[in-house]
Amino acid sequence: MNRNCCADRPYSVGMIPILLVMFSLCEPIRAADAGEIAGEWIANVTGHPTFLTHSYSHAAVVDNGDLYFVYMGAMPDTASFIVKYVNSIKQWTTPVLLGKGPQGDPHHYPNLVMDASGYLHVFYGCHATPLLYKRSKSPRDIKDWSPEYRISPRATYPRPFILSDGRILVFHRSNTGNPPQMSYGYVESKNGGETWSEFHELIADPDKRWIAYVGGVVLDVSNREQPVAHIAWMLSTQNLISGEINGANPMGQYTTVLFCMIR
Repeated sequence: MNRNCCADRPYSVGMIPILLVMFSLCEPIRAADAGEIAGEWIANVTGHPTFLTHSYSHAAVVDNGDLYFVYMGAMPDTASFIVKYVNSIKQWTTPVLLGKGPQGDPHHYPNLVMDASGYLHVFYGCHATPLLYKRSKSPRDIKDWSPEYRISPRATYPRPFILSDGRILVFHRSNTGNPPQMSYGYVESKNGGETWSEFHELIADPDKRWIAYVGGVVLDVSNREQPVAHIAWMLSTQNLISGEINGANPMGQYTTVLFCMIR
């Protein structure tokens, strides 16, 4: 696999920007249940979720009718919380504090996935800072968690996925070096979050002046042996030393779509 598959590919000016916004739940919740959940949430929420979620994030999992939901609290801490709605008794649990990033920042929103055994995996607290990770100690239990691990040194916009063979992929933007190099790719765990790979680069920043803004990542797992990641993204030019944006509308200047193979 050529992980640096776009470093030498030319970019065209004037292409139409593409944004994929995706919401994925394992199974639907009935409208009546949703209304009851919302009423309970408004009444009993902990952490004052000024920043509930983001189009980038996987914020919810539904399993056997129960809803697991992660959210970010208010400034200045922007800490991450998890809460569970137990469908059999129509009640929310007490929210549990997961952790927080190195400074208050609304980019620190958490992400949540559940593996085939019911273990919960949360990713949170990063904006060009370490990507923080915890795993539940027991399946479907939000009370007890593993220690906090840093699985990528300088990450932004994490998006986790679990493949049918149990591998966990966390796509994110990485900026390392001085001046920083804004590349996009993923880290991977093959043992349920016990250990993590180095960063695998998919979208390169060859001259340290591009920023990849990813609108959506979709995994096609129809071929179990060779899943494919479809990534819609756009490039912005930025002077990373002075912080000045080049151009009147940089977010609309450079756009393309990348199809990458994950082996």
